[in-house]
Amino acid sequence: MPPESSLLAGNLKQGMIKSRWKAVRRRIGQGANSGARLKPSMVTAYEIAKSGGRNSGWYKIYREYGQRQVLKGIRALEKQIAHHENWIANPLSKVQNYNDLDPRERAGLIRGWETDIQRQWEFVDILQGILKERKDE
Repeated sequence: MPPESSLLAGNLKQGMIKSRWKAVRRRIGQGANSGARLKPSMVTAYEIAKSGGRNSGWYKIYREYGQRQVLKGIRALEKQIAHHENWIANPLSKVQNYNDLDPRERAGLIRGWETDIQRQWEFVDILQGILKERKDE
């Protein structure tokens, strides 16, 4: 469905990115009628979470933590990302019977690890945004 028809159908609100509504809704993590307003500059996970979209609860929790805890969270997430990248590079290090699995299961494992990495990078972005927010205050 082209973006214009989505706008005409009332699936997009004024000021939102003109892309497929499903992609926008997935990005901000909210339903069709309650989506957060997006600006072209709002492309980071931090901005989306701060505006009440996807991962906003996680943002609110970590906003209350001290700087030391936030930095520790970033290090822990980066360590977990490295583990996942190693698992993708060498799946046998995580799943001993990887070669015995059905090709669809193997693809699902890799896809799951890639999704985990993407989510963890979003969390890192949120934590770095919190630190920058505090520095700017």
